Amino acid sequence: MDVLRENGLITAASVTLACVLAGLCFAQGRQQKSSGGLQVVKDIIRAECAVEPTDPPSLSVTVTAIDPRALPQHPRIIPGKYESPPDDGIQDFFVVAVPAEGGQPTETEFTVKDTWNRFRDEAPWLRGIRIHGAEGAITLLVQ
Repeated sequence: MDVLRENGLITAASVTLACVLAGLCFAQGRQQKSSGGLQVVKDIIRAECAVEPTDPPSLSVTVTAIDPRALPQHPRIIPGKYESPPDDGIQDFFVVAVPAEGGQPTETEFTVKDTWNRFRDEAPWLRGIRIHGAEGAITLLVQ
């Protein structure tokens, strides 16, 4: 599996996804006002993906991220949605979590996992995945 590290600005497609995610955070923020709702985590440290030999195959994704807001609650990996498949064949994902309440802010490393069942049926165009934090992304090519 090839790994590419990207830093800096998020691509135009990702900006659109971030706006959608911001709307999701705003809507959830009304429901979870005391906790601040879902937020994109600071940065992605490591990411791995593997095609699992299930029938049909599934794609397992494991991400280690860091966030300065103490241990986030309910971390998850949210896929970007597209009207048509991306030209580069790379599926965008965002690591989000509800910031922890109280406590001292401290950079905390945590791991989140997810499985994309039937990924070959849902995305036959897939060449890889790009996992975003607020300050960078990691791209993994799917073999």
